[in-house]
Amino acid sequence: DQREEDAFVASDFIWAKETVSKETAGEVALHFSHRMSRIVVELSPGEGMGSLQDAEVQIACVGKDALVNLQTGGIRLQPGSEDVRILPRQLADGRFEALVPPQFVGAAERLIQVSWDGKTWSWVTPVGGCTFQAGETKTFHLILEDK
Repeated sequence: DQREEDAFVASDFIWAKETVSKETAGEVALHFSHRMSRIVVELSPGEGMGSLQDAEVQIACVGKDALVNLQTGGIRLQPGSEDVRILPRQLADGRFEALVPPQFVGAAERLIQVSWDGKTWSWVTPVGGCTFQAGETKTFHLILEDK
């Protein structure tokens, strides 16, 4: 559940490494990078639909537990942690974000689920699946149609 800012921030992992010697004097600059992958969902109402202010979004079919190599900053999904649902943080009306470990989600998975006004929509991964990489943001622009 990343709906609260504290939970969202706690889901992040930033990493830096700098090699220094005994002769290094003074401050050492560390250049941090995000090692998780960020998913952004932007919802737009279709023709004739009202505000999506009360929409609820879930990120499904992903793994949330990861193993971290502190020496390299590498992250890999922990086996058996797949197929959970993440409740993303809402940024603004119709805009949500969540952090997930780097991973591949196979084809035909209901990755994003949106509930609003008693209806549910799903965004299904394409034929080639969907890869989430460390430090990357993938934005999904979804237009909800009431058909």
